[in-house]
Amino acid sequence: MKWAKNILWVILIAVGFGSYIWFATAQAAPIITEPPSGALIKNRLDFPVAWAIDTFDKDRAANWHYWVSIASVKGNNNELDLHWPKFYVKAGQAQGRVSDGGQNPFPYPQPMVILLLRVDDATNQRFIAWLRRGSSKGGFPGFPVSTTEVVARVPIRFP
Repeated sequence: MKWAKNILWVILIAVGFGSYIWFATAQAAPIITEPPSGALIKNRLDFPVAWAIDTFDKDRAANWHYWVSIASVKGNNNELDLHWPKFYVKAGQAQGRVSDGGQNPFPYPQPMVILLLRVDDATNQRFIAWLRRGSSKGGFPGFPVSTTEVVARVPIRFP
């Protein structure tokens, strides 16, 4: 009977260990925690954006990079159009400040979307070069949005 008791303990430990692994690896999707969805951003030149990325360290070890970007939308369905990278994300949970120098072309609040992007090394280097080039030339043309890079999004509006 002692062997049956030992087998029972091994089974309980294995089941418990398996549950531990499942709970340890269950992770939430990246999110943007601020501003709230649909927020009217009164000062587009300076507003906070906060995020949480559970897989940040693992993704960085695999050479993925995160960026906060802002996108314009088109059509009645608010389809993502062009985006402008704002800053490189250096931590899995933090807050940064966004400055958007665009002008609202509409007589009503302009719909936009804050994006959290996960990009490869080549795209990361393109964004860095784009920021440098735009600063020196005084222009920042938008990038088409690649929906495969979007890991989180929050619609906002500018007055």
